[in-house]
Amino acid sequence: GTRGSEEVIRIARELNPDIRVLARSNYILEIPELQKAGADTVFAGEGEEPQEFCWPFDELPETD
Repeated sequence: GTRGSEEVIRIARELNPDIRVLARSNYILEIPELQKAGADTVFAGEGEEPQEFCWPFDELPETD
């Protein structure tokens, strides 16, 4: 299941409400649970192409 992941997402949100949370689930059916826990984007292991996991990083601001 996703209980451990859901807890980590909730704790991360409590510590930093503005954090951008990217999560990976093993199955497509788990996506809503992780989104409900607070994940912004969830990728499923089944049916996902590895390069699709990187697209959100293209939008991150540059750091010094």
